[in-house]
Amino acid sequence: MVTSSIQRAIDYYFAFTAYLHEIKSPYRAIVAFSGEPEYKDEKVTETKLNGFPSREIEDRIQEDPYRFFICAEKFQTGYDEPLLHTMYVDKPLSGFRLWGRITGCWLTTFIQLCFVGDAITSRHL
Repeated sequence: MVTSSIQRAIDYYFAFTAYLHEIKSPYRAIVAFSGEPEYKDEKVTETKLNGFPSREIEDRIQEDPYRFFICAEKFQTGYDEPLLHTMYVDKPLSGFRLWGRITGCWLTTFIQLCFVGDAITSRHL
C-alpha cells in the first residue's frame, strides 16, 4: 500500500495488524518510512514496529508470514519485487510519479492497481 504520508502509513500498519489479529490470520504487515515520527505521543521507527532492522525489509517481505507491505515515500521506484501483485494507492499520483509507480512494479510481473478514494486524476493520464 502506497500512502500519502508517514502518519497514514503508520495508521494503516496498525489497522492491518489489528484486523489480521482479529481474524486470527497467520500473516503480518511490514511498514516502511524514514525517520522517527511521533505516533500517539511516542517516537516510532520501522525497527520498533516491524520487529527487525530496516535493512532487512527487502529480504523479510519475501518470507512468511509477511504478506502486506505499507510504505510512505520509500520502495516506490526502482524496487522490483516479483511477489508484488496488487498495489493500493492512497495518495494523489499523476504524470511521472504515477507511471513511475506503475512501471516500476510491472518490471517483473503483472499487478492489479487499486486507488483508494480520489487518489488519481484522470486528466493526467
